This record gives sequence, C-alpha cells and structure tokens, in this order.
Amino acid sequence: MLEAKRVVKFYLLIIKLKDTLRKGFVNAGIDRKRVESVAEHVYSVAHLALAMAIVYKRKDINLERVLCMLLVHELDEVLLGDIPVSDPNYAILKADEMLAARQVFSCLGEAEFVDELLLEFNERKTPDAKFAYHCDKLDCDLQLKVYSEEECFDMHLLKNSNKPLSSYVKTGDEHLADIWLPLDENYFLEDANFKEVFDYISTEQILDIDESNND
Repeated sequence: MLEAKRVVKFYLLIIKLKDTLRKGFVNAGIDRKRVESVAEHVYSVAHLALAMAIVYKRKDINLERVLCMLLVHELDEVLLGDIPVSDPNYAILKADEMLAARQVFSCLGEAEFVDELLLEFNERKTPDAKFAYHCDKLDCDLQLKVYSEEECFDMHLLKNSNKPLSSYVKTGDEHLADIWLPLDENYFLEDANFKEVFDYISTEQILDIDESNND
C-alpha cells in the first residue's frame, strides 16, 4: 500500500498545476474567461514535441527523454507558482526551482531522477535539452498566436498600461503577435525545423488552417 500512497500523493500535488494560470499571459492583458494553466502548457508542449519529432523525422533526439524533461520542467511551480520572466524578482524567486521540484518528486522516492532531467534541460547543452527548450518556447508562441487571432486583448489599453509588454508596442502594431513574436525570433535560429514553424506562425493566420486538409 505504500507504493499506492506515493502515487496518489504525487498525483494530488501535480494536479494543482491545473489551477495555476500562466502569469505571462495574464500580465500581457489577455482578456479571456480563462487563460492557459501550467498543466495545459505541459500537455500541449509534450504533444508539440511529439509532432516535431515525427513530422521532421528527428532521429537525433531521444523522444522519451525529451518528453520526460517537458513533463517535469514545471514541477517547481506546484510549490512556487508560475513566475514570468518579466518579474523583476525572477532570478530570486526561481533560485529554489530545483529544490522545489525535488521536493515534489521526492514522494516517489526518486528525487535524483528529476534533478538530472532539470539540470540537463536548464543547461541546454545536449540535443535532447535543446529540442525540449525549443518546444517550450514555440509552445508559448503558438498559444500567444492563438490568443492574438482570437483578439482577446485591447491594444490601446496595453499601450497605455504599465504591463511589461507595453514598452514594446510600436506605431502600426495591431495584434499582440506583432509585439510578442519578434521578441522570440532569435531563439530558433540554430534549428531550421523550429525556425520554419516559427516563420509560418509569424506570417500566416493559423486559426484558418483547414483541419480536414493534411497539406
């Protein structure tokens, strides 16, 4: 029964991420009934990794390891909450990231497993870690593009607010993607596959894609 208790305890901890909203989108002024939760981000980024690996036939990565990295890369937020990079105290608040993730995972009796994965993910030196990192960034950009096309924001209010993105608003910007996506372009320069997807979402209306057409 001890094993069953460990599994349930871990489950009860990680489902807290279902109610932990992504502060970056909240701070961007997304006007929606509900923005993406951390759990939804983990779900979509894992599927994005699967899609990228299959479509681009990425034999250079260990997909199982990539998926494990992506499943645990937000574990610390169970205890710390979601901390956007724009937070002026980001470095201080995220200093306990490894400790918090280890604490969550320790109930399974394999804390070293998450230590190894997070260290690799954060250092971004291995092909698997770089691939996982690119998936993490691209997932955020894709979700932002969806919000932008849904027009669930007010550009005038954003421009005249004290939100972090307001300082990047330029004359002629009409959509949130016009502000956000150019800030992330350099993240994908070293991987042609991710750059191709990023360029596509930067120039096309993605919500117009015909779901019944595989072309």
